[in-house]
Amino acid sequence: MSTGQTPDLRADAFYQNPWPVYAWLREHDPVHWSEQFGAWIVTRFDDVMAIMRDPDRFSNAGRQLELLERLPADAQDRLGPIKEFYRQGGLINSDPPAHTRLRRLVQRAFTLSAVERIRPRVQAMVDALIDRHLATGCMELIRDLAKPLPSQVIAAMLGAPEKDRPQFGGWADQISRYLGAQPLTVEIALQAQDAIVQMRDYFRGLLQQRRHNRQQDVLTAMAEADETGDVLTEQQILASCQNLLIAGQDTTQQLIANTIAMLLAHPDQLQAVLANPTLVQAAIEETLCFEGSAHIIRRRARWDVELRGKSIRAGQPVIMGVGAANHDPALFDRPDEFDTRRPAEPNRHIAFGYGIHYCIGAPLAWLEGEVAVATVLRRLPGLRLADGATLRWKNVIVERALEQLPVAFTPSKVKS
Repeated sequence: MSTGQTPDLRADAFYQNPWPVYAWLREHDPVHWSEQFGAWIVTRFDDVMAIMRDPDRFSNAGRQLELLERLPADAQDRLGPIKEFYRQGGLINSDPPAHTRLRRLVQRAFTLSAVERIRPRVQAMVDALIDRHLATGCMELIRDLAKPLPSQVIAAMLGAPEKDRPQFGGWADQISRYLGAQPLTVEIALQAQDAIVQMRDYFRGLLQQRRHNRQQDVLTAMAEADETGDVLTEQQILASCQNLLIAGQDTTQQLIANTIAMLLAHPDQLQAVLANPTLVQAAIEETLCFEGSAHIIRRRARWDVELRGKSIRAGQPVIMGVGAANHDPALFDRPDEFDTRRPAEPNRHIAFGYGIHYCIGAPLAWLEGEVAVATVLRRLPGLRLADGATLRWKNVIVERALEQLPVAFTPSKVKS
C-alpha cells in the first residue's frame, strides 16, 4: 500500500494475510475511519490499551446493536428479541456498576483453582472426541474436536444435563455467524434471534429447577446470589448464561485449532514441542499473540474524544485492532515470527483483553487449549496436514478463524 490509499478490509487477500495492511495502518493512519465498517479502527498497542483502560469514555454496553441498526427499516420491528438481548446487557455487554456485580459473582466459577478442578472432566471429553477417529487415521480437527469441546464444557459448568448439551453448539454457531457476518443480512439476524430466544427459554427452565434443587454449578451460584441480595434480575442471569456460552465457544475453538495449525505450519516448532511437551504452554501463549482468536473488540464512544489528532464523536463505534496491536513492533520483538522458544518472560499480548473486561473465561480457555493440544500431540503420532490441504482463513474481521483443519496421522486402536 502507498500513502493516501484506503485499505480494503473486505478483500480476500486481507483476510488471508492482514499483517501488511495492519503494519501500514499502524505507521500511516493508526486511528483510521473505515467507511466499510462505519467505525474507527485503532491499530497501535498503546492506543488499544488506552481504550481498554478507559471504560468511562468507551462503553461496552450495547456494542452489538450497531450491527442491527444498519439493517433495513422494514426489518426493525421483527428484531425485537435480539435488540432487547443486546440492550439489557448481561456480563459481556454491560458497563459498571451492573458489570461489576455480575463479574464478581461469576468470577468464582472461573478462578484458577476452580477451573483446575474440572481438568479430569475436560480430559475425558477430549479423549472421547479423539477416540472416535483413532482407527481412521484422519480427522477434521475443528469439526471433530475444537468446535464441540467448548460448548460441552461450558454446558457442563452451567449444569445442563448431558442429553441437552448437543444443542448448545448449534445455538453458539447461529450467534457467531451473526457477530461475524460481513455484510449482515436480515436472515442471519433472525436466525441468531431464534437461537437467543431458544437459549433464554432453556435457561429459564433450568434456573427454575435450580431454585428448588441446588447443584454445584454456575447457574446455582447465580440463583443463590439472586436470593441473597445481589440484586441480579432473572434477565441478567439468563443473559449471563447465554453470554458465557457465546463468548467461550469461538475463542476457545480457535485457540485450539490455531495452535495446532501454527505448529503444523512450522515443522521445526512442532518437533521442538514433541521433544519437550512442556512447551505446549509456550505454543499456546505464542499463538495467542501471533494468531489470537479475538481479532477485534468493539466499543462505543460515550462522548467526543480526541485520539492522535482524530475526532471521535459520541456514539461512534470504535474497533480495537487486537490482532494488529499484538503485532506492534513498538512492543513486541519479531512480532511476525512464530517462535515457541522465545525467552521465558511475560508475554504482554492482549488476546484476552485487559482491565475490567479482561476475559473472565481465560483460565478455562487456557485449560481446554492445553489439554486439547497436548492430547492431540500425544495421541496422534505422525500428525500432519492431510494431503492436499492448505490453511485458509475465514473472511471475517471479528475473529481469526480457519475454515477447516483436516489432518492425518498413524491409525491406532482405542485403549480400553
